[in-house]
Amino acid sequence: MPGEFQIVTSQSWISRILGSFGGFFLGLFLVPVSIVILFWNEGHFVETYKTLIEGQALVIEAPASEILTANEGKLVHVIGDVDVGDGVTDDDLGISTKAIRLKRIVKIFQWQEHAKSQTEKVMGGSDKTVTTYSYDQTWSENLTPSSEFKDKTGHENPAHVDYESLTLEAPEARVGAFSLQPAHLAKLNRFTPLAITQAPEAASWPEEATLAQGEIYLGADPKSPKIGDIRISFEVVSEKKLSLVARQEGQSFVPYEAQSGGSIEFFESGQHSSAEMFASAQSDNTVFTWVMRIAGILVSIFGFNLIFGPISVIADVIPLVGSLVGFTSGGISILLGAALSAASIGVAWVFFRPLIGGALLAVAIAAVIAVFQIRSKKVEAAH
Repeated sequence: MPGEFQIVTSQSWISRILGSFGGFFLGLFLVPVSIVILFWNEGHFVETYKTLIEGQALVIEAPASEILTANEGKLVHVIGDVDVGDGVTDDDLGISTKAIRLKRIVKIFQWQEHAKSQTEKVMGGSDKTVTTYSYDQTWSENLTPSSEFKDKTGHENPAHVDYESLTLEAPEARVGAFSLQPAHLAKLNRFTPLAITQAPEAASWPEEATLAQGEIYLGADPKSPKIGDIRISFEVVSEKKLSLVARQEGQSFVPYEAQSGGSIEFFESGQHSSAEMFASAQSDNTVFTWVMRIAGILVSIFGFNLIFGPISVIADVIPLVGSLVGFTSGGISILLGAALSAASIGVAWVFFRPLIGGALLAVAIAAVIAVFQIRSKKVEAAH
């Protein structure tokens, strides 16, 4: 039954100190890892940027209706209608469609466990943690093993299911005179729902299978689901217009290896000019770079926070003092992590783009100086 289950644990001060030193060594590992991430990321951005600029200058328009031998080995932009032949079929359930891609989505009605912890520091440096586990019933694609639940009684999930989610591509797809590989079609992700209105002829569905709201339902009553019931829905990529930029090779396409070091192979549903596709790729490159920058900075800050961890735990012998030390070390970790990240990005840009890199290094140096000035003022105030 839905409810809550609590576990109270405690940890001695000595145990916490020993554990914090494990975090200390992990922090010593994470800080250089963040440098590697940030340096690689800036190099990847520049390489991709140069690759796209190179490709945009070289790409030529090519017809889909015929294979021109003069374009062999060249970077081409092709727009055409996709012929999927016999389409794509889910052999397990007999669902067939004249689509480019077919996605089967399997959701199981099951128990899920949620954990919420509250930790309290105790005078003397130990702590007490109260973890509350709650349970609810929900639909999910991933089957959660109930054997790992803290409270297994009344929260049993099925050990396995007969169907799983998958995505299929049309095996005989073509665009004009060119053949398309499943890997090409896998780049097309504009899915729309496919409603199942009747069971296909000769389909071998389980006896309990019924149709409900365009889905296949495995269970007694779709309006009153039970643990272990299954909903199977389908989505398709059905838009037949295809735009691509790739290297023409024989009767198909392969990635174009640019002199800048990167590769180019774009496949998109719909009609898009080569300029639009390259602009979209540049935008994706910028977004990816910023995501990785933020990730690298957070790893650096987390690493420094772990390094300062033992100091906070030692100070926790008096909880109020420990909290103050933890707050201060957290602030210093943010400053050091940001400064080191800016320096790492700056060095990378000095290597890849000297002018911008020099400016970033100046900012990093200013941040480091600010950290030491703040520390000096605190020392002076203490005296």
